[in-house]
Amino acid sequence: MSDDTFGFLAFEIKSDGDIKAVAERLRALISLDLDVDGFPVVLRGTIGAAIFPDNAGTAFELLRMADVALYRAKQSNSGVGIYAGNGERFNGGRFSLLADLSAAIGSDQLHLVYQPKVDLATDRVTGVEALLRWDHPKLGSISPSQFMPFAEQTELMIPLTKWVLESALNQCSRWHAAGLRIGVSVNGSARNLHDFEFPAVVDSALRRFGVSPQWLEIEITESSVMADPGRSKAILENLRNLGVAVSVDDFGTGYSSFTYLKNLPISSVKIDSSFVTSMNVDESGHAIVRAIIDLARNLSLTTVAEGVETFDVMDSLRGLGCSMAQGFYISKPAIASEITSWIALDGANRKASSHLLE
Repeated sequence: MSDDTFGFLAFEIKSDGDIKAVAERLRALISLDLDVDGFPVVLRGTIGAAIFPDNAGTAFELLRMADVALYRAKQSNSGVGIYAGNGERFNGGRFSLLADLSAAIGSDQLHLVYQPKVDLATDRVTGVEALLRWDHPKLGSISPSQFMPFAEQTELMIPLTKWVLESALNQCSRWHAAGLRIGVSVNGSARNLHDFEFPAVVDSALRRFGVSPQWLEIEITESSVMADPGRSKAILENLRNLGVAVSVDDFGTGYSSFTYLKNLPISSVKIDSSFVTSMNVDESGHAIVRAIIDLARNLSLTTVAEGVETFDVMDSLRGLGCSMAQGFYISKPAIASEITSWIALDGANRKASSHLLE
């Protein structure tokens, strides 16, 4: 099916038990414990399965559902995943939406908006986060929350992330040519952290648009790293070797493991908005934000606070020593031309005109 993915079609499958029996036999066949120049190498396989016609009505749908099960098996490190094993049933409308999204990549249906990140010490815009938007020809504007969670469970995330990456770097190159030296952040998914080709895709995009790696940051979540820590670390190290920065997004909501923070090649953490928004009225939220900032400082990591909606919160973050802030108080996400005009204003006017981007 691809470089490291293989398809297996089994007949006379009548139950989940039959699937598990076949899957375990397959895993046993491909499992190897090797010694390579004195280093132990353990080879194992992960299997995702779906049943026709219970889970899908066509061969294409069956492959998609098996791919979803494979992804979930990787996330849980269970070895074998069976579609609908957690009670979820096939959703034809959602599958149709994914098919439309696949067709939308490379068309004028997709576009990016950008949300600025401000250095709290200087009030200067240091970069922007690229966010995907989809204008469906029949359904109109579709929120990422409606299609991204399911897209992340399929191979569609790989070309989708590539499109976002190339579009963001194209815009970054345009900004640099106009004398606006800011960086861009692009969200990566667990799919990208399972894909050893991802660093090469990033390198190719940087070269294509003539952007130095220092101006690109890849944002990942804690849960995406922990789905396969060893593989994720190798891919993140390759990104670092390119000169690309890596940030942990939504920090504090997942595993929050000090061990992986210490060992992974990351440069910053983004404090989740659920802690930031109410930190001045919630003592526990304030304590968590302070603890994350102190931890990051001790590990020589930059901190970015998400969800900054008021001046008071922004001022409190500055007092705690947070590095950067991002949120509606500064600016809502906006198209590139609006961001360009907004950044061109001086600091005082920029704050007063943030409503222009609502």
